Amino acid sequence: MDGGYDVEGAIEIGRCLEGAGVKWLNLQVGWHDSPIPLITKEVPQGHWVYIAELIKQKVGIPVMTTYRITDPVMADRIIAEGRADLIGMARALFCDPEFPNKAKAGRLDEINRCICCCRCVDQAVGGGKPFDICSVNARIGPELDTPLEGATRKKKVLVVGGGVAGMEAARVAALRGHQVTLWERSDRLGGLLDWAMVPPNKTELRYVLDYLGNELRKLSVDVRILKEATADAVIAEKPEAVIVATGSHPLIPLIPGIEGPNVVLAFDVLAGKAEVGQQVVIVGGGKIGCETAQHLLTKGKTITIVEMLAKIGVDIGASERFITVNSLRRAGVVLEPNAKVIEITPEAVKALREGEEIAFKGDTVIIAVGLEATKDLEKALRGRVEEIYAVGDCVEPKRIGDAIKAAYLTARDI
Repeated sequence: MDGGYDVEGAIEIGRCLEGAGVKWLNLQVGWHDSPIPLITKEVPQGHWVYIAELIKQKVGIPVMTTYRITDPVMADRIIAEGRADLIGMARALFCDPEFPNKAKAGRLDEINRCICCCRCVDQAVGGGKPFDICSVNARIGPELDTPLEGATRKKKVLVVGGGVAGMEAARVAALRGHQVTLWERSDRLGGLLDWAMVPPNKTELRYVLDYLGNELRKLSVDVRILKEATADAVIAEKPEAVIVATGSHPLIPLIPGIEGPNVVLAFDVLAGKAEVGQQVVIVGGGKIGCETAQHLLTKGKTITIVEMLAKIGVDIGASERFITVNSLRRAGVVLEPNAKVIEITPEAVKALREGEEIAFKGDTVIIAVGLEATKDLEKALRGRVEEIYAVGDCVEPKRIGDAIKAAYLTARDI
């Protein structure tokens, strides 16, 4: 292939290395700047094992297969079937350093699984920053500075909000010995993750909910769903500490026509609550807008994305952005950066670009311009409870890793 070598070339190199005395081969594919997805969520689990299998047939030394293997059952099957001799994992062990021990003991539901978000890769190859972020493991990087110790005084802790920040806060507080209750106003835990899992190749986000849910059950956290948290209800519970994790809600910009019947929110589209016409204009070309477009492509929709910034997908990590943007272009999505929306009519979205008015026709307009923090409960409780903390999107909407890390550190210090 252009700019590299194929499997036959790899076999020849492997034979040369074996002849030179090398004892085993670690097989990796491509590199991070490859135009072909290698380790991102678009690549199916175990996709690259076939290369190890082919090379193993031609050399006499052990062969390790790597990339996109985070399932212990799959890893065990690869070895059992003789497709490779060793399994290489990096991100999976960042997420849970106890992965091998838990797998060996059969405690598979206790493994904190990698969700293939590539945030660690983005930081590691970006330069200039310490490696201290993992979306599901708050201790990655400064492990020695983030130990968990039993609480010196066990408290009655109330966590309000059952998204990932609330679940992680409840897990850590309970692990330290506090008596923890978690309130969630909807009928399920997970917050925005239910919507985030809808676009293509996002199902591995389920691992976050599976792990945290199992931990809450194991730690006997008192989880109460369909529980609306008013300030009076919280105070009546008489908690000694309150962790507010009420999350965020869609940001609705002040645009003339935004209340029209042809305008819907991206989250309502992903939740299946909104009907969408054939010709769609998405206002907002960040991660939410792009992933909503990917979802609607599976429905056969014709899509235009209108973004006021100079680039589409500026909040998508470097490992994923070029894949996302290129896939949208190849699928025929019209990308319109540098276009500030000024009005929505029944037939079109009007925008300004360099002082010139332009219009983008569509049956349905989808608003995907981001999130804003839900702060009402925290404001109502300040000064009325003994201890109060806020974590996750209700402080500032960010990414999963930021929410989990803030929740971990807060619950660690109560």
